[in-house]
Amino acid sequence: MKALVRFGPEAGSLRVQDMPEPRPAPGKVVLKVSACGICGSDVGDWRKDTPEGKPYPYVIGHEFAGTVARVGEGVEGFQSGDRVATEPFAVWCGHCAMCRAGRVNNCPQHSDMGFGEHGGMAQYALVPARGLHRLPESVDVEDAAILEPVAVSYNSLFAEGSVRPGDLVVLLGCGPIGILCGALALAAGAEVVLTGRTGNEFRLGKARAVGIQHVVNASSQDPVALVREMTAPDGPDLIVDATGGTEAFAQALQMAGMCGRVVKVGWFHAPGDLPLNAVVGKNLRVHGVYGHTYPVWEKSVRVLAMGKIPLNHIVTHRLPLEDWEEGFRLMEGRRAVKVLLLP
Repeated sequence: MKALVRFGPEAGSLRVQDMPEPRPAPGKVVLKVSACGICGSDVGDWRKDTPEGKPYPYVIGHEFAGTVARVGEGVEGFQSGDRVATEPFAVWCGHCAMCRAGRVNNCPQHSDMGFGEHGGMAQYALVPARGLHRLPESVDVEDAAILEPVAVSYNSLFAEGSVRPGDLVVLLGCGPIGILCGALALAAGAEVVLTGRTGNEFRLGKARAVGIQHVVNASSQDPVALVREMTAPDGPDLIVDATGGTEAFAQALQMAGMCGRVVKVGWFHAPGDLPLNAVVGKNLRVHGVYGHTYPVWEKSVRVLAMGKIPLNHIVTHRLPLEDWEEGFRLMEGRRAVKVLLLP
């Protein structure tokens, strides 16, 4: 089968090549992949060295959906032909406190598909059946590849951020997670401020097309001053930092009101100076969000089935697997919101 693989630890070590088609295994299914999204982490890994000792070559990609092709021993509830999306978790222990609480994403032993374990940028993928989610008839199986970032966004806004109708939500960052958070917050009846910087004109335009009320170019307008003016003296109801920049998180701490809520979902690219005393002085509730849980995925499937995700503004490009480099460059250049590769 054709697959996009990481073939070595050096930066740029990606190529499409033939790989053995996976065989069913106990507790797992072989998925015929319909689409796999390109994540910012995929682009980042493309541009940097990765650790020695990984099982190169391995298939990358962790945002995918498809049709069950074959079922392994012990799998119940799924059969050949079922249309499904899959959580990206390849391994988790099932015994620790986090697993027992349903937070597989926080299992100390967990690992994700596409980062050493074979992922979904291939014609077929072997995935654990316990991470599958059946798709309603109203959901196109290609579109379902968007469900992993939808689940991250849902987790940030509702499971951790507790967004309610009438809230004012500030989103820092106009990448896929920022714009998806905006679409979900609008669907929940919130007013939304979203920020981005010069160089993100395509994505800022898509944020406006989604219907976000206040789209701010933070390179020319001070988002802290704007939010303070809009929300004085209380501050916004929720701030979500979906960037990797230290500056954005500092802005979140500055614009938060007393007892405000801040969710940090974007990984920091590099450490820097932060006004952390604001966490104490304002009694802030700061939540880190990594990944998602099974119930969050089920809610996300339902949201997608209800048509609450403006896919025409989120999934901006669909490309054959052989054109992966074009897709990676579109994401790197911020000339796309979400690119799907179609194996």
